[in-house]
Amino acid sequence: MILVGLKLKIENLWACKLGDRFKGAEFRVLDIHPSKEYSRGLLAVDGETELDQVKDFLSSLDNISRVETLVNEPDAKLISFYFEHGPLGETILKSGVHIRPPLELKDGYIKVNIIGTAASINKFFNDSEKLDNVSIEIIRKSELRFLTKSKLTKRQASILKEAIRLGYYDLPRRIKTSELGEKLNLAPSTLSEHLRKAENRIIKDYL
Repeated sequence: MILVGLKLKIENLWACKLGDRFKGAEFRVLDIHPSKEYSRGLLAVDGETELDQVKDFLSSLDNISRVETLVNEPDAKLISFYFEHGPLGETILKSGVHIRPPLELKDGYIKVNIIGTAASINKFFNDSEKLDNVSIEIIRKSELRFLTKSKLTKRQASILKEAIRLGYYDLPRRIKTSELGEKLNLAPSTLSEHLRKAENRIIKDYL
């Protein structure tokens, strides 16, 4: 899987319009729940921006509906709203990439991370080139590697879990190898071999 950080500028997109309208203000889309035609978003508004002004502006846009205040406190302002996908949203859905919140909105630009396979990422970029008035800048790109329990045998996972629980990896160590072996009914040499193999798999996957 690949993670790509993007900086977007899209004419007539509500998120860019919001940043243009409130210059210097910072907004974050904390969550997005997509559906066939509309998506529901959760918008965090910075503390110095009037929430009612943001609500009124969003409500005035044709592709925004059901704007509701969830929290309006000095240190937390949250708005729930529904929005149409638009051409870029359709491109995202059809490409198969996933959006990784939060999205950062400021001064007419959007910063967002997308995650996908090489094929889905390439499809997203290829299809995005066909869109009008869309500017996309790649900020960063990296490969994501995930450690799954399936990469350890059941025995390795069980021993490692017990070693962690009993403080074998604490500093200072709370249990000796011989003591841990006794609790697991393993000779110290056998225990050490299991732990080394498990540690080797984890380290190789991480690096």
